[in-house]
Amino acid sequence: MTLTLKYAFFRQKNAITGRMIELAFILMAFSSIATLLTAENLLLTFAALTTALCCFGAFSLFSSAEKVRRVISQPRD
Repeated sequence: MTLTLKYAFFRQKNAITGRMIELAFILMAFSSIATLLTAENLLLTFAALTTALCCFGAFSLFSSAEKVRRVISQPRD
């Protein structure tokens, strides 16, 4: 949960940089999935699978951090 909070605060302060990080992970996930579909080498397939799983873990972090960031940005009455 602390990593989620740290990324949410970072994303709140640095919106453009946060979007670039998320875009980089999306592109990395697409390229690793494409490598999984085309690779014949077992070691390359394993590396691409590991990369894809790490990217999906990062997507989970980004999703939960976005929920926290929306709560942070709401003004209190």
